[in-house]
Amino acid sequence: KPVEREELISRIESNLTYSRLAHRHNVSRNVNDNTENSPAYVKAILPRCDNEKDRKFIVKFLDIIESNYQDERFNRSRASELLAMSDRQLNRTLSKLLPDNFTMFLKKYRLEKSMPMLEQGLQITQIAFEVGFGSGAYYSRCFKQVYKVLPSEYEFSQPVETE
Repeated sequence: KPVEREELISRIESNLTYSRLAHRHNVSRNVNDNTENSPAYVKAILPRCDNEKDRKFIVKFLDIIESNYQDERFNRSRASELLAMSDRQLNRTLSKLLPDNFTMFLKKYRLEKSMPMLEQGLQITQIAFEVGFGSGAYYSRCFKQVYKVLPSEYEFSQPVETE
């Protein structure tokens, strides 16, 4: 899908800045560093992984989510296939590392990704399709479930709170 030029430049500059700092201070990257441009929801729930295996899993998992969240057909089965693990193993691993199951994580991730578009005043249906929801009505229901208000009524001066 097309990307806004300013957003792409901003992300590249941010990544370059971090790379320079990490190199200068000889800092190894952890999960939180890899999610610098992630939605607030992701930053809020990500644990500091105690071991390298969990850290690598989270980084790979987030890369897969970022690459596929806009596809409305993307689901746990497809994610587990891309991670080369069974659905059950993915469920066990996620329950160990995250407070939400896969479906809720993906839903909240998509909702967070929709916030800038909502703030710009784009139409609900357009936003819904852009972030992987099947319809504007379903997007609105999910938004209300998580934020306790419809997207059309959301005030951007408030801090974002999820359940």
